[in-house]
This record gives sequence, C-alpha cells and structure tokens, in this order.
Amino acid sequence: MPTLSSSAFRSAPVARSRPRSRPGSSQASSSPTSARSRARWSRTWRRICPVAGTEHSGPDSGFAELFINRWCILTPPEGTDPDAVERLRAFWAALGAKVEIMTPDHHDLVLAITSHLPHLIAYTIVGTADELAQVTSSEVIKFSAGGFRDFTRIAASDPTMWRDVFLANKEAVLEMLGTFNEDLSKLTRAIRRGDGEALFEHFTRTRAIRRGIVEIGQDSAAPDFGRPHAQLTTKPD
Repeated sequence: MPTLSSSAFRSAPVARSRPRSRPGSSQASSSPTSARSRARWSRTWRRICPVAGTEHSGPDSGFAELFINRWCILTPPEGTDPDAVERLRAFWAALGAKVEIMTPDHHDLVLAITSHLPHLIAYTIVGTADELAQVTSSEVIKFSAGGFRDFTRIAASDPTMWRDVFLANKEAVLEMLGTFNEDLSKLTRAIRRGDGEALFEHFTRTRAIRRGIVEIGQDSAAPDFGRPHAQLTTKPD
C-alpha cells in the first residue's frame, strides 16, 4: 500500500468504489465523516479516519512516518464482525498508528471540534487578513508571526476536500460552531468590560490543554515546534 498524506488517503479511490473481494475479507473506506454515509455500507465495510497528514495533498505528499504514533479512528457499524474489526485494527497498528474505536456519531462530533472547526477558523482568519484594505498583502506575509503563520498552514489545505467535509458533517460542525461562537462572545464581553480575571482564567485553562497534547506525544515541546532557524553569525572586528 502506498504511503499517502491524510487528505490524499481520505479521497483515495477506495472510498468511492467497491472492488471485488474474497469471502471473509474486509474492505475499508477512509473518511473524515462517518454518520451521514454509514447507511451506504454493508457489514463487510468499515469506515476509518486516520488523524494524520499535512496541508499537502496527493500521493507524492506522503512520507514513511505519516501514521507513526498518530490516531486512526475506526467506526464499524452495529453488527460488524469483531474479527474483521480486529484485522483492520492490526493493519493500522502495523503502520505505527494508535487505534481507537467509536460510533460514527461520536466520531463526527469529536472531529468537528478537533479538526473541522479549526480548519474553518483558519480559513476565516486568513481570509479576513487578506480582505483588510488597510494592510497590504506584502505586510500580511512579511509580518506573519507564529500564530498567523500556523493558521496559514491549515488554510493551505485542499479546498475541495474541506468543502466536502463541511457539507457532509454540517450538523456536528454547526453544533460546535455554535458553542465556539458562545465562547467567543464571552471573551468579547470580557475584553469590552476590561475583565482581566476572566481572560486570565480562560487562557490558563487552554494553556493546560496544550501541555496535555505535548505530554501524550501528539506534538513537540521544542521551541517554535522544532523548526530550524538560521544561526546568528558574528562578524569579525
């Protein structure tokens, strides 16, 4: 099996076709949404979601370590043969992934907040910056600090795939978007009222979440995410 980026794997032909199979074999579709399309799948089909990849698309964007220590979510429909699920779990584990099994509805809710909403926010922030008349494009690029720069990486993801993701998982995305808008309104009120205590409490809580992600190995604790930097050279006197 070729190594693919997450976006490429999700849109691979296996997700759209039903090749002939031997009796007792299992077939799987990789997809970032599950509940909406689960009725299309028979008991011999499993839906999977590898939580890995970059903003790049296509087979050429893959690399050998793509799935190592990354999560792969299986969402087998009710009544699925446990042995078939185990074979699929073992397959992904052999690629280095950590495998989790959950229901399609729960998967869609979890991915809506951890993947789909962050992409929607990134597309919005980068789009807003691009539309600001008082800031030229050159300034947006030139003064991109770490936060905005990282949003641009997410916003560089395949627009075709993410258009389809938002439409396919719109119920869960809209639910999480409603919660996000409520939290954003709370922060807006805190800033307007000069409520530093509320801001500090919120930022402290979210900081702990970031540290938790690093502790379980889902990201690096290295400064600036381990990005290489040019060395400062000292000119001779």
